[in-house]
Amino acid sequence: EPKGLPAGSITLQAKTVDEKGRATYASVGVSVHEAGADSWWVPSDSDRVDLLPEKNRYEPGEKAKLVVRSPFPSSTILVTVEREGVLDSFVTEISRDKPAIEVPLKGNYAPNVFISALALRGRVGDPKPTALLDLARPAMKMGMAELKVGWKAHELLVTVKSDKPKYRARDKAQVVIQVKTAAGAKLPAGSEIAVAAVDEALLRLKENTSWKILREMMGQRSLAVTTSSGQNQVVGRRHFGSKAKPPGGGGGVMTSDTRELFEPVLLWQPRLKLDSSGEAKITVLLNDSMTSFRIVAVATGGESFFGDGNVTVESTKDLIIYSGFAPLVREGDQIKNAFTLRNTTTKPMKVALEVVAKDVSTLPKLAPVDLKPSEAKTLDLPLTVPMGLKEISFRIKAKDSISGNE
Repeated sequence: EPKGLPAGSITLQAKTVDEKGRATYASVGVSVHEAGADSWWVPSDSDRVDLLPEKNRYEPGEKAKLVVRSPFPSSTILVTVEREGVLDSFVTEISRDKPAIEVPLKGNYAPNVFISALALRGRVGDPKPTALLDLARPAMKMGMAELKVGWKAHELLVTVKSDKPKYRARDKAQVVIQVKTAAGAKLPAGSEIAVAAVDEALLRLKENTSWKILREMMGQRSLAVTTSSGQNQVVGRRHFGSKAKPPGGGGGVMTSDTRELFEPVLLWQPRLKLDSSGEAKITVLLNDSMTSFRIVAVATGGESFFGDGNVTVESTKDLIIYSGFAPLVREGDQIKNAFTLRNTTTKPMKVALEVVAKDVSTLPKLAPVDLKPSEAKTLDLPLTVPMGLKEISFRIKAKDSISGNE
């Protein structure tokens, strides 16, 4: 029993403030019972109650601990382990002081089972029944929870590491992949991995869940149990709930400085053998995209071991130009032609600019620009559009006189 807390449903909230005074909050809810008090979880006219497991994943041989949120001071609990039928059952007692039940888990429960708890309370003394109403009659509540069992025996732990987190465009990322069994068993001979490197922007459109191979191989088995009971008729209930429903709550010519490679998938290696220590190395050639890439490894070992892992790397340039030029203008227009310079490094830059447009005889010269680390500045290139031209092509060259980056 937590000390210093009032009884009932309590929300514990934490607050932290950064150097600019911006606050961030986090909260968690707990239920506190006061010994000897009558307050408990609020009853309702539904025959459903929450059955809350301590955790959602267990291994054979462990005991699952679940809390039955029964509104009764004490009750008898019929516990059944179900899936393609009733696998096991037993009867136990709970009270307000001890609302938890423990269910021993067996190997044949893999990959998942459903725990059902039927709470029964006998007739109470008051109030006395009348010809039309009997509030003291026997009552029942039912809860159900799904548990995953036995995944560790089939799980591979996959670690994907790159030689650095940040690269320049068209760099080569050196990636090391390490695979181990979660249970500490020896990796089966012939174990292999499939490797993919994908632009994170593509995954923003639709997340790829197919490489979660262990989850797919240990897919959920349905309940496949229909429960029929005469309890509702015996106790005279008017509300009929559903047992198995979730409880809720819960193009161009290549040049040295032209960006043209924007394929969203950098690499697809469907079969890559692991060495005797469960390790593999691979080189990923980045493209011209200024983005993040996710490098994913999906591992299989023999017929019964599966796992996946990933690492995210960033591709950028030290000095970047973002164009804000007008795509359409008229003869005689006076335009600013704005563009932005950005320093992505942690060191200052002094950038010299050169602007060329072969169809324009005179262009203003731009003075060198000082950029602090991670700073961006917007510049203007004023121009009066000449007469008799269909298009103007600009070429802007920026070079840091300190580091030599272009």
